[in-house]
Amino acid sequence: MIVRGAKGAGVEIRAGEFGSSAIPWPAQGGAFSYSGVNVTHDAATALPAVSAAIRLVAETIGSLPLYVRDGEEKATGTPAWSLLMESPTADLDPFGWMVQVAGSIEMWGNAYCQIIRRGGRVVELIPMDPSTVHARRDPGDKRKRFDVGGPDGVRDLTTDDILHIAGWTPPGHVMGLSPIGVHRNAIGNGLSLQRFQSAYWLNDAAPGMVIKVPGNLTQQQAQEVLRVWNATHGGGVMNSHKPGVLAGGADLERIPVNLEDAAFVEQARMTVEDVARIWRLPPHMLGVGDPTGSTAEQESLRFLSFSLLPRLRRIEMGIAHGLPQLFGGGTPLRPEFDTADLMRADTPTKASMVHQGRQAGWLSINDARRMFSLPPIADGDTVQVTPVGGAPNLQPGGGDAAE
Repeated sequence: MIVRGAKGAGVEIRAGEFGSSAIPWPAQGGAFSYSGVNVTHDAATALPAVSAAIRLVAETIGSLPLYVRDGEEKATGTPAWSLLMESPTADLDPFGWMVQVAGSIEMWGNAYCQIIRRGGRVVELIPMDPSTVHARRDPGDKRKRFDVGGPDGVRDLTTDDILHIAGWTPPGHVMGLSPIGVHRNAIGNGLSLQRFQSAYWLNDAAPGMVIKVPGNLTQQQAQEVLRVWNATHGGGVMNSHKPGVLAGGADLERIPVNLEDAAFVEQARMTVEDVARIWRLPPHMLGVGDPTGSTAEQESLRFLSFSLLPRLRRIEMGIAHGLPQLFGGGTPLRPEFDTADLMRADTPTKASMVHQGRQAGWLSINDARRMFSLPPIADGDTVQVTPVGGAPNLQPGGGDAAE
């Protein structure tokens, strides 16, 4: 509101596991965007689309079992299995641990875990605040090293102390790039839009106004008029529609601006679409647009193939490479996500698959019942080798199956 007649890069340092960090966030973000908004991780994740994108990826990955395999078999009973599948830390289950790891990569471009050993054996992988860690390459031995900030200064640690899983990393870099930092201008636009919306409602969801007063006003008089008006009508929608009194020939004039004219709705949609592009997600998963008309299974396959698979491989390889005590030295063990839950077909597709499996002789009744969460039945594990109403299935060697 105005009264006519009157004259009239900082570095983000956050508290982490070791206290206040002495390591500034690299100049990938935590700085002003073109829109004038200072984009930090806290500010960015307050944007609903950003928070939804990060949680969608992190919690989906966290819900997938991370098995340890020996060839094609599950390596149960091994130290690696106990660590990843049972107890990554003393106070985090595998789901919570993986959500923190995957979430750190989506927010900061890097995940760090402090490696805890007892008797030479890795027993815990404690997630660290990425804002307290800076990875670099030692110019002498070329090994990766970490500067970790804490209340007593900066500690110099190595890959023996820290498991580092980097997100997308340009050639020659050691640290992954933060999606929030790299795309701070696009995210800053969304934050500016959010602030505009908040200011709109704070001002009674009304466009700008002008109080016209006859004659000339001193600066003190103009400020007093504003003070009285704002004290009665400002402060949000709770003060909306209160009657006002204008004396001395004063007149109130509204400046005609509305959200549609400002293309607010379209800009909000573009913000969500930008976030979907940044995190490589189907826009409809963030509430914009509709699926392409494919089946649920096809949508899941597309999400898995183009959004999740590179992330899963990055985490698998990062764990295997960063924990040579468990996965190196010629051992055939490897960490591998089980993505079967993402490929759950819809009911018609499952029914068709069951029919084909039963007819082809590779699916038992109990196999089929498990697909529909039904309990097994007696003698249900026998595979039918003679299709109903058809010729016997061919057996290895070319002969027919005996009935």
